[in-house]
Amino acid sequence: MAPMEMVEGESDVEVKDLPPISPWAKIVTAFWGPAFSLLLALACASLLFFVGKNENSYMKTTVIGFVEKDSPAAEAGLLPGDRILSINGKTVFHWSKNGKGAVRQSIIFSAGQAVRIQVEREGQKLDFDIKPVLDPDLENLRALGFEDYNAKPLIVGKFFTESTPAEKAGLKVDDQIVSANGQHLYSPAQMASIIEESDGEIELGILREGQELSLMVLPEVETKTGDKMIGVRWAKDKIVQTKWISPITQVSDSVITMGMTISALVNPQSDISPKHMSGPVGIFDLIRQLINNPRALIAFCVFFNVNLAVLNLLPLPILDGGHITFAIIEWITNRPVHVKVLYALQTSFFIILIAFMLFVSFHDVGRISKTQKKKAESEKLAEELEDMSFETAPAKTE
Repeated sequence: MAPMEMVEGESDVEVKDLPPISPWAKIVTAFWGPAFSLLLALACASLLFFVGKNENSYMKTTVIGFVEKDSPAAEAGLLPGDRILSINGKTVFHWSKNGKGAVRQSIIFSAGQAVRIQVEREGQKLDFDIKPVLDPDLENLRALGFEDYNAKPLIVGKFFTESTPAEKAGLKVDDQIVSANGQHLYSPAQMASIIEESDGEIELGILREGQELSLMVLPEVETKTGDKMIGVRWAKDKIVQTKWISPITQVSDSVITMGMTISALVNPQSDISPKHMSGPVGIFDLIRQLINNPRALIAFCVFFNVNLAVLNLLPLPILDGGHITFAIIEWITNRPVHVKVLYALQTSFFIILIAFMLFVSFHDVGRISKTQKKKAESEKLAEELEDMSFETAPAKTE
């Protein structure tokens, strides 16, 4: 196929002494590597179809749950409750998922100066051209200010402690809060924003066992954090649903995502760069996180093997796609690429590949370190909130 002494070690047989092999035989041989990666992905997808895949049911929406203050989306005029119909002319039908039609991925992988968003609001279709910003909390990927807030119901799961403002107001577990001061609620983040900006009691619209109720709640300041709260932890037990997705759909969605990634990487108008990719360090860290979640681990194996297949087919020396490219050149010119040229290209790209793996691993370490720090801060905050105490919120002064 090609001299690979630098990678595979010295051979007892000289390249020039090997029997000739046809270009088609080389193409078939090289193709079987990516082909078996796809077959393994299909096998994992078949297993996942058999056991079922856990999906977040609230991700099936394209309704905006909250728009961050002073964000590009807020300045453009997007509002909670807007239903996103398309992004850059392409229809979206879920919030975040492999494959096409996902709100979050469509924004991240977008290119150009602005992102065109078409929404439906009160029966009318509205178009917005929004210039994205690079979010430092998202590794400087594109953000508009709403992509982390898909619409979801606000169902009371429990109270942080006894005598919270919510409990004193008469709220009960399993109550659904549908409005605040007459404003329809689409997400916990929207509710938190209303609480923070409140100056006095808030009128809540409640749905309890099919009946609509109205309650008045007075937010109070949590003494440890200094934040205004009503002391509610939102229910999450109804989010996950088991879906049986066909193996072909699972694999094709992964192929589409890989295509979007590669397209964004080579597009100079995109903000996706090699530093956003993961190498061995990032892969092993993700496996470590998923080891106690078999369904999620199998789903990752599907995507990982599709990833290997697609990357291996790239027409670069040392990859299977490179061997196929050389074989096609040999077929067209009716003579093989010179051994010295092959060796130089193989060696050069091997060094480049190792350097690239070290580069992405460096960013993996930084990414993991930042994630661990945030996790520690979150766990510390959770411990503090287990022992909440409240005091009356001071009135706002003009």
